[in-house]
Amino acid sequence: MMKYIGTIKQTQIQRDRLKIGEKPNQSYRPDPLLTVDAVRLTPHGVIGLTADGGELIDVHHANHPNTRNVQHQNGISVGFTFFYKHMQNRFGEKATIGIAGENIIIDDDGQLDVNGITEGATLIIENVTTGAKNRFTLGRGIPPCRPFTRYITQNPTLDGDELEAHLQFLSNGMRGFYLFLDDMTHIPVIQAGDKVYIAD
Repeated sequence: MMKYIGTIKQTQIQRDRLKIGEKPNQSYRPDPLLTVDAVRLTPHGVIGLTADGGELIDVHHANHPNTRNVQHQNGISVGFTFFYKHMQNRFGEKATIGIAGENIIIDDDGQLDVNGITEGATLIIENVTTGAKNRFTLGRGIPPCRPFTRYITQNPTLDGDELEAHLQFLSNGMRGFYLFLDDMTHIPVIQAGDKVYIAD
């Protein structure tokens, strides 16, 4: 059984690292984020596709020259507008859709049962043009980092208990989840408008 939860709102890639500098003085810069017409999802990571036939490799793809890929466990990411609304309520205008860098943003359209969005859940994405369905497994929530938290709070010196409180808020999938292909032999292309379901 499948339950409809919404549509793909946006696809994007990170052309390069979003965190610059050396720890503990790194800062977050969203400039490398680029909205693309579609994304090709592979076992090695994401390729962004543009309307003119261009292909751009995401920084979490294993073959990117500055790759952030860690043992093929963080190559694809997904976020939900449901969680972005919560971030906007807390952080205001800085919490724009996609600012956390997820490759795929799902607009839940009010259909999301947040209790079902957990590690191990099965998502099905249906191509809006062909009707083809692809299955994915939701991974763990992406751990929030200090540079992103300081960026979104607009407080570059944020530290201590206040920083920890915001990090806790951004945990458990608030700023996205990792996503894994169920069929490693098939390379799907995902685009805005595709329908999204969760397996019951």
